[in-house]
Amino acid sequence: MLFAIGACDPSPGADACYGVCGEGTQCEAGKCVVAEAPEPEPEPEPVTGKKKRRRRSRRGGNSKSADAGFTPEDDSNVPGYDPEATKALDLKAGTERLSDRKIRQHLSRLEPKFNKCIEKSALAHDDALKGELDFVLSIEPSGKVGGVTVKASGNLKAAGVVPCARKVVYGHRFPSFDGSTMGVDYSFKVD
Repeated sequence: MLFAIGACDPSPGADACYGVCGEGTQCEAGKCVVAEAPEPEPEPEPVTGKKKRRRRSRRGGNSKSADAGFTPEDDSNVPGYDPEATKALDLKAGTERLSDRKIRQHLSRLEPKFNKCIEKSALAHDDALKGELDFVLSIEPSGKVGGVTVKASGNLKAAGVVPCARKVVYGHRFPSFDGSTMGVDYSFKVD
């Protein structure tokens, strides 16, 4: 794109504009015109490969597992908790329910697996993981977990603990009972 800035003498000679064209302009056909800007270089495309993170060594940590890399668990096959499913009453079902004590016993058995999820995530991140995990799940009369939702506070969610914890709960089998689907709340702190 050319814009005329000023008129120059078009007489033939060494410099038709007599050197009056300033920086960023050029003499063309006896006129000082804005020099065309060079085409901007295209931005480099973002690197799609994984970047290596520098890891701080942790006391008592296993350096082999830290070097192995971290990939968050895929929990796409784990259904979320559906509060509507626990409200549906089955008139043919009995009235039996699992006791709070029995549910706590079973969930406390899962804590070593939760700790493995946290340990695996901690090895891949520089920060110490702290916060609280809050679970809401449904238990079907067969003892199968119907769905589970986990909310994490602190840096636990960003560290990838939630999908691993959801898979642990969904894979657990509770005792069967003669009753309707139950909704359960459970939480524990990570220090």
